[in-house]
Amino acid sequence: MLEKYPKFKFTLKLLASLLPDTLLEKREYKDYRSFLEGTKNWGNNEVLEFQNLQLRLVLQHSMENVPYYQEVWNNYGIKIKQIQNVSDLKELPLIDKEIVKLNREKFIAGNINKNHLIPINTGGTTSSPLHFFNTKTTNNREWAFYKMIWSEFGYNNELVLFLRGRFGKFEGLFEYNPYRKYLIINTENFSEKKMLETLNLIYEKKPKFIQAYPSMIFLLSKFINENKYHSQVTSIKGIFCASEKMFDFQKEEISKAFNCPVIDYYGHNERLVLMVRQGIEKYEILPEYGIAEFLNNENMNVNEEGQQAEIVGTGFNNYAFPLIRYKTGDIATLGPIKKYKNRPIEMRTISEIDGRSGDFLKTADGKYYSPTMLEFAIRYISNFKDLQLVQTDIENLIVYIVPTENYSSAEGEKFKQALAERIAYSIKINIKIVTSINRPDNLKHRFLVSKL
Repeated sequence: MLEKYPKFKFTLKLLASLLPDTLLEKREYKDYRSFLEGTKNWGNNEVLEFQNLQLRLVLQHSMENVPYYQEVWNNYGIKIKQIQNVSDLKELPLIDKEIVKLNREKFIAGNINKNHLIPINTGGTTSSPLHFFNTKTTNNREWAFYKMIWSEFGYNNELVLFLRGRFGKFEGLFEYNPYRKYLIINTENFSEKKMLETLNLIYEKKPKFIQAYPSMIFLLSKFINENKYHSQVTSIKGIFCASEKMFDFQKEEISKAFNCPVIDYYGHNERLVLMVRQGIEKYEILPEYGIAEFLNNENMNVNEEGQQAEIVGTGFNNYAFPLIRYKTGDIATLGPIKKYKNRPIEMRTISEIDGRSGDFLKTADGKYYSPTMLEFAIRYISNFKDLQLVQTDIENLIVYIVPTENYSSAEGEKFKQALAERIAYSIKINIKIVTSINRPDNLKHRFLVSKL
């Protein structure tokens, strides 16, 4: 009935926003948030004990209620009682996006009321989206994790500017979510006119934090720095970036524009692994969220600092559609095992999230080059608004550049030469000057696109 009266529905949301946050928060969320606060004092032993317990619980649940695991594990002769801790995970078969797509119905737990299933999908930036389900429990716990992360950088339910993909279609510059206190910017066709309107909105409404795709906040930051609009954004106390790889050149531009902490976290809609870093620090893995494994091309565990490996996740918080040993397709460079910044634990850190496995440049001699290895060439070109590398075939790489007024062809040639020097095998590099770079429906930007 309320769907017929959108204004009335919004009024209810507006009234709800006037209530104290503690009255609005779900009991499940509050309980889990309280639990997470307590885990900050855990040492390595408590963390490992928790992970082992959660693993046993999700495995037992999956064997009893999830048809895919019942069928496959029985075929493999796997006895779940023999999988007692994280080190035993290697005894279980891996799954990936294609396996889940082909067996989607079999991954739904039979003991979950189907009326409680919430449809969700991956972004589909590098391939067709994966459609699956979670529940309110998953979402409440997810919100608890992110509020915990944000609160460590000073967030206390203040106004947040959202600069990401479209969250539903709406006209105008922004939509206000009074319950979350979000100013959600309509980032479709994010032109200089729209950027200026966004800066005026920040100056008027004075949000304290921004949540953004790195590429979106980079575009706005470059606009700020080039036009000296820094006085418009002095209210911003922190910027949270996610959903895309953040490059050093983006981080530098954002820091220069806003002069505040830039926090980068890694996660995915499958909600299996969560990592956080600030500035030039290493990523720290949140062990309460799930189990992260790092595997090479032979699906063997990688343990040495500096090695690249695929992130494989097992989540703790989605019993409706559990994903166990799921190959994310994301490639990471391992950092050292070290003491975490604000916790009494020593665990593996991650130096870089190098991108999706489909985002690597491949040369005819069989070598692969990650976006991280190639982005350094940005140092040779400063007068651009946007840039993207597209490998069309094994011999050709196109560099699309959206130039500023001061761009010169000499800059482009320096950038091209720097790329060629980094790539050990000869590949033809062509520069194309364009007015804009197309984005997919989710508006995520990819620095390197492979069409092989």
